[in-house]
Amino acid sequence: MGAPPSLFSTLWSGIDLPALWFWFVALFLKLGGTSLAMLRLPAALFEAATLVPLYALLRGTWGRYAATAGSTIMAFSVSNVHYSRLALDNIVTQFFWATCFFFLLRGLRSRRPSDWALAGVAAGLSEYFYYGTRLLPLILLVFLLFVLAVHWQHARQYLSSFLLVAGSYFVGFGPLLFHFIRNPNLYFGRGASLLIWPPHSPTSFADIATAWKTIGPVFSENLLGISTHSSQDIIFYAPLLLPAEAALLVLGVALLLWHWRHPAAFLILASGLGVLLVGGTLVAYQNSVPPLINHWTPAFPAFYVALAAPVGAWTTVGQRS
Repeated sequence: MGAPPSLFSTLWSGIDLPALWFWFVALFLKLGGTSLAMLRLPAALFEAATLVPLYALLRGTWGRYAATAGSTIMAFSVSNVHYSRLALDNIVTQFFWATCFFFLLRGLRSRRPSDWALAGVAAGLSEYFYYGTRLLPLILLVFLLFVLAVHWQHARQYLSSFLLVAGSYFVGFGPLLFHFIRNPNLYFGRGASLLIWPPHSPTSFADIATAWKTIGPVFSENLLGISTHSSQDIIFYAPLLLPAEAALLVLGVALLLWHWRHPAAFLILASGLGVLLVGGTLVAYQNSVPPLINHWTPAFPAFYVALAAPVGAWTTVGQRS
C-alpha cells in the first residue's frame, strides 16, 4: 500500500473532488461501523445543520414568520430530504452558502468586521466539498459590484469590508488552495470539460443565435424541472418542488425582483439564477438530458428563501393593517 492521500488534495482522477469529504465519511464508518446508515449520516447532518443559518438568514431580513416557514419547508422538502440521504457531498455546499450569506448580509447591517470575516471563512471552507461551490467567488464578485454601484455612498467602507471577506476566504480555503495553485487545471477543469457551449463570448448576432439554440432549450427544460419535469440525473426522479411550493416560488421570485435594489434580494437572485444558468444549464454530462437537479444543490437555500419571502411580506402587511 502506498502513502495515504493528503486531506488537502483532490481524489478520483477526472472527477477531482476534494479529499476531506471522503475523510469525513471514512471517520463515520470507522466510529459507527460499515453500515449504510453511517455512510449516509455525514450528508444528513450537514443538511440538518443548514436549517440554522437559513433560519438566521431569513429572520434577519424577512422576519420570524418567514424564517419559520422557509426552514420548515426546507426540512420537509422532498428533493432536499432525498439528496441528504444519498451520501453525496452535493448537499453539503448549501450549508456553507447559507452561512456565508447570513454573515454577509448581517455584516451590511452591523458593519462588524467579525461578520465579514466569518462570511469569508464560510466561503473558503466550502471549497473542501462539492465543486459546485466554485461558482461562489464569482457570485460574491457580482454582489460586490452591485453594492458598489447601487449603494455607492458607502463604497469606500464596503470595499474595505469585501477585502476582509476576500482575505478570510483564502484563510478558509487554506492548504487546499496551494494544491490548486500547483495544479491550476483542476479548479475549473471538471466544469470546463462538461460545458455544452465553448467558453467564449459571442462576437456576432449569428453567434448569439447559435448560442441561444444550444442553451435556450436546456434552460427551458430546467425551468420546467422546478415543478413539472422530473430530474434526469439518475439520482432523483421527480421535479424540484411540489406544485404548491412552485407557486409560492414564483411569487417569491417576483417579490425579490420587485425589490432587486435591496442587497438581500439581489444576493438571493444572483445565487439562484447563477447556479441554474451555470451548473444547471451550461454544465452537463455527455449524453445527458436536462434537468440535472443534482447540479442545483448549491442554490437550494436561494430557492427556500424565495419560497419564504411572500410569507414575510404577508405578515408585514398584516401587522401594518
